[in-house]
Amino acid sequence: MERILLSFCRKVNIYMNGLIGRPTNFWLTFSPELENQFELECGPRRLRHLQFKGLISLAAYVLFALVDLPILGPRIWLSVLIRFAVVTPAVLAGELFLMWRHQKVTRELTACILSTLMAVSPLAIYRGTPLLVAVGHTALIVISLVSMSITRLRVPYALAQVLALILTDAIFAWLDPSIQFRVEFFFVALVSAAVSFNFLFNRLLELEERRVFLANLRDQAKSDELSLRAAALKAAANSIVITNRNGTIAWTNTAFSASTGYSADEVVGQNPRLLKSGKHDKSFYETLWQTILAGQVWRGEMLNQRKDKSFYPEEMTITPVSLRKNEITHFVAVKQDISERKRKEQALLEAEENYRALFENSVVGIFQHDPDGRPMNINSAFARIHGFDSAEQLLAEISNLPLQLVVDPIQVEGWDQLFDKNEVARGIEVEVYTRNRTKKWVLLNLRVVRDGNGIILRYEGTIEDITERKIAQERLQFLACHDALTGLPGRALLEDRLAKAFARAKRQQDNVALIYLDLDRFQLINDSLGHAIGDYCLQLIADRLSSLIRESETVSRLGGDEFVFVLSDIQNITQAKSVAERIVDAMEEVFIVKGHSLRIGCSVGISAFPDDGLESQTLISNANAAMLRAKDDGRNNVRVFTEDMNAEAMERLRLGNQLQAAIKQRELFLVYQPQVNIITRQITGLEALIRWTHPQMGIVAPGQFIGIAESCGLITTIGKWVLRTACTQARKWQDEGLPALTIAVNVSTIQFRQASFVETVRQVLLETGLEPRYLELEITESLLLSNADNVFSTIRELKEMGVKLAIDDFGTGYSSLSYLRQFRVDKLKIDQSFIRNLPENAEDALITVAIIKLAEGLHLQVIAEGVETEVQLSFLQANGCEEVQGYCFSMPLTADEVPEKLLGRLPVRPSSPSVKPVALA
Repeated sequence: MERILLSFCRKVNIYMNGLIGRPTNFWLTFSPELENQFELECGPRRLRHLQFKGLISLAAYVLFALVDLPILGPRIWLSVLIRFAVVTPAVLAGELFLMWRHQKVTRELTACILSTLMAVSPLAIYRGTPLLVAVGHTALIVISLVSMSITRLRVPYALAQVLALILTDAIFAWLDPSIQFRVEFFFVALVSAAVSFNFLFNRLLELEERRVFLANLRDQAKSDELSLRAAALKAAANSIVITNRNGTIAWTNTAFSASTGYSADEVVGQNPRLLKSGKHDKSFYETLWQTILAGQVWRGEMLNQRKDKSFYPEEMTITPVSLRKNEITHFVAVKQDISERKRKEQALLEAEENYRALFENSVVGIFQHDPDGRPMNINSAFARIHGFDSAEQLLAEISNLPLQLVVDPIQVEGWDQLFDKNEVARGIEVEVYTRNRTKKWVLLNLRVVRDGNGIILRYEGTIEDITERKIAQERLQFLACHDALTGLPGRALLEDRLAKAFARAKRQQDNVALIYLDLDRFQLINDSLGHAIGDYCLQLIADRLSSLIRESETVSRLGGDEFVFVLSDIQNITQAKSVAERIVDAMEEVFIVKGHSLRIGCSVGISAFPDDGLESQTLISNANAAMLRAKDDGRNNVRVFTEDMNAEAMERLRLGNQLQAAIKQRELFLVYQPQVNIITRQITGLEALIRWTHPQMGIVAPGQFIGIAESCGLITTIGKWVLRTACTQARKWQDEGLPALTIAVNVSTIQFRQASFVETVRQVLLETGLEPRYLELEITESLLLSNADNVFSTIRELKEMGVKLAIDDFGTGYSSLSYLRQFRVDKLKIDQSFIRNLPENAEDALITVAIIKLAEGLHLQVIAEGVETEVQLSFLQANGCEEVQGYCFSMPLTADEVPEKLLGRLPVRPSSPSVKPVALA
């Protein structure tokens, strides 16, 4: 039984050696080389673990030896007790500590369980039978194998321990009990030593294998690192060139080939000068070589040449490399093709130049100033707008743009409210100073520039000189309310002032008088002297009229030759009439216009608020009616509005509307006034005179509606109808076999001035078949003096056509002998105003004789109008007038009455005493 117990003790001893670790592990503490290699392989933490286990294993061997030595005799139970009560718990405590320290839960916990079973099993076997012993041996063998597998010990080593147990039991069974223990102890020690040395040898082999493996691993890592570096250099985006000290190319990467067009095989062994462009001088390369041979890095830009001879710029860094101590062996050039960057830089430079050119040459002023108003940047246009010779001059003299250049600095404070969400303000009209302190208007566009924190960095913007536009706008505003020629208030401003005057009169219980003035004979000035003289005359008239009233009163020009006065604070109409008479007297004074002394009268009408109307249009209309009455009463006088005048004005309006209807309804017709030769009493011509058959008024004379026709724009239509009808009738009389006579037609100034008048005459003659020599057009002498060039052109075409021309009412207007010669008229017609008082009125007699002599001297025909008495006829005949027309011979005839008159001599009244001719002094 004692033998069996000792056998199991030995088994436990062997197992414990394998479980805890081997004393050889402790050798790692005393072998620096092994320690370093193991640390590289497993790490410092694993190394400390193994060293600790080796220390415990060595302590266990010592304890086992101390316990086993005294087991020779009766103290065997004490030996067993010490082994299982002291050593095993100590070893288990060490294993548990390692398990907690290194957290190898599964492996170490299993080892602890197996160790406990091994410690307990010998006690169970001690009390058992041989069969139980055999079973216990088998169980121990299985447990040993399992534990060896779990603890990752090599299988051959585990099998060796199991076989040693079996062999020991077999040999001990045949030994003498007295020596059995010694032999067994020696054998166990021998086996343990063999196992330990076997493990040490295997461990050394493992360490050597690991050392070789680690060396190979390091070599592989170095090789991989070199391969990685080579691949990185080859794949680098920048061109890399390695040359030796002499400049011979030793290696290039892929980017170099892509950039230059040369493959690596083409350039290796060559000098980098094959890339030389010739664009750099010798000193450039000398500086480069001096730098790198001195061991310094050279950085710069270089223009090189590709294989296809194209040039490209490069940014290059050349670094010296030393493979041997204190000796430069190679140069590494890292190059980057900067063609694209150069293109962008060039584009940016061109853009900057264009911007600068645009900035400097812009027609608008451009500026920048800081938040305090100090100018930062301005262009030439900005300086010119403010009257400075250059931007530099402005910057030298102006330190605060808003305060020194803006006329109203308070306006600047309100600009912040004009900025939109983008902090831009557009279209600000600002009045600014120039260098000489004159003022201008500019259109300002302003923008705020801030940094990332919202702090204002600067203000920038543009200005445009709008002074002329501003003046034009003010002029337009002025013209919208004032007359462009005279500067007097226009109709709109007149009505505004009338409304204010009416309101004030209502509050103060006063009257407002409105004076309507129309110039007499002003149309004659326009027709005779031209519109330029007429316009200048109107300006003089406006100045004179303005001087006749107070500043609180208004004189306005309605248009043409019509003016209106507004007199406030008028107590009665007599006061207004006194002012009007003063105006008439002032207008009778001579006007000196371009060397011409002109007397221009006026007719004035007066209406009053509130008696004659409560609205401006009503007062103006009533005053106009009073003015027309003044003209009808002989002109150059004053009339106050009455209700009957309004009726007359309404009658004129009614006649105008009825006249337009009369044209469509053919209510107009012609009568013919015979023109008679005084000596032969034969009719030499007929003057066509228009009449109107009014449904209610009967026959209406032309004096009653021709003026209305002119004001209504109907005179041209009526004139064409008269011309066509007269020519048609003259041709009809000729076709009837009557003597061919001249038919005279009056032409209004308006009709004659039309560009189509000559063509109208030509077309009428062509359609009616009347020869031009039988048509005589009567025009006024004032027409000859107005727009002479156009009139001369029209007369020349008519004369070339063969039409005759007569000057009607000669002597009543501005006569010009040079014009009579220039325009080649055929006949002068003495106005009936000179004939009416012959021969009693000596002045009329002298004028009449003078006209007759003038016509005789110019070889012109002369005819007297309005001859009604034999005395007048005798006077004219005695003074050489050959033709007359008037009631003395015949009333105007209808077309049906003319043939009878044409076939005989016209009767006259019995002759009165002969009249002697008048002698001209």
